[in-house]
Amino acid sequence: MKLEYAITLNDFRALQKPFAGRAAANAGFKGVVIFSAAVTALGIYCFIKGLGWPVAAFLIGLAVVGCVAAYFSDVRSLRRAREKYDRDIALAYERLHCRDHRLVEVTDSGFSLVCKCGAVARPWSELTQFSENDRFFLLRTKAEGLLLPKSAFASEGDKTEFRRLATEQINHGRAFAARPVEFLCDRADLRSARLLHISRGGGWRPFLRAGAILFGLGVLLNFFLRSQGGAADPTIPLKAAALVLGAFLVATLVRVLQKGRQQRRPLRLYFGNEGLHLEDGTTIARYPWESFCGYLENDRIFLIYHNPRLYRVVAKRVLAERQTEFRRLLAARLQRFDYRNPVRLANAQVSKAA
Repeated sequence: MKLEYAITLNDFRALQKPFAGRAAANAGFKGVVIFSAAVTALGIYCFIKGLGWPVAAFLIGLAVVGCVAAYFSDVRSLRRAREKYDRDIALAYERLHCRDHRLVEVTDSGFSLVCKCGAVARPWSELTQFSENDRFFLLRTKAEGLLLPKSAFASEGDKTEFRRLATEQINHGRAFAARPVEFLCDRADLRSARLLHISRGGGWRPFLRAGAILFGLGVLLNFFLRSQGGAADPTIPLKAAALVLGAFLVATLVRVLQKGRQQRRPLRLYFGNEGLHLEDGTTIARYPWESFCGYLENDRIFLIYHNPRLYRVVAKRVLAERQTEFRRLLAARLQRFDYRNPVRLANAQVSKAA
């Protein structure tokens, strides 16, 4: 199968992070609203205390004018940001190499990409991931990925044939585990995974760094107050660190919850001596054990680390009677994850597998 295609601006735009700005939704505008509400409350208070309508009307009018001015300023800033976003995408598209003509050839032995810059050919044995959405097919190897727009195919039959060929090839190595494990991580699984990563996987280090930096800023603030002849408070460093560290923890929790929602989708897991094979509704991926750098476990879950910041969660409850088999396989193919030296573990595992 040969496909000749051009990357259109619409396809290129679909790959970029969408413009997410919305009028009256940023923190600055919300701050103005809160301030205006306080001014309005002050105006009402002045009227109740008998200072007269003029003072109250002035304060309330000032609050309303401030809100209206902030809203239109926000709309203007948003329009400028959208124009800059469109200009940046157009400029990046102009710089895209060989966007007007590319050739992809797919055979039983592998696939290749040819353009004016050169040619890259990969055998199917190097394919580690196949996925698709409504606009693209993605073929990923250990070295790079090939993103193929569906508009390059002449018909739905060609898309079906390409999908069949890719899935057959990536499923070729799945024979080592005929019985899949199907599961969906629940919130308790993800909380347990996060706590295990923080306590034993080095996830506590960002919190410690943030606390140390904030404590240092508090010390500097205390020193500045003393140098200006002000009243120094020895608890300022601790208060500053606690306050901002609390905000950091809240932001981290929000990010974890968002990541958890992304991870909560049904998965089908195959495992064996060769590695892990994962499938969901849109993606098929296989990971040899050499691509992991260690594992951790507690009484609820296994964490299998791709790198010190990225791990795969496997809940013990879904393994049922195969839990012992899975643990023995992990112990045979991987070492316990050590956040202090993950590269050593990865290199040791590569040598072990070789």
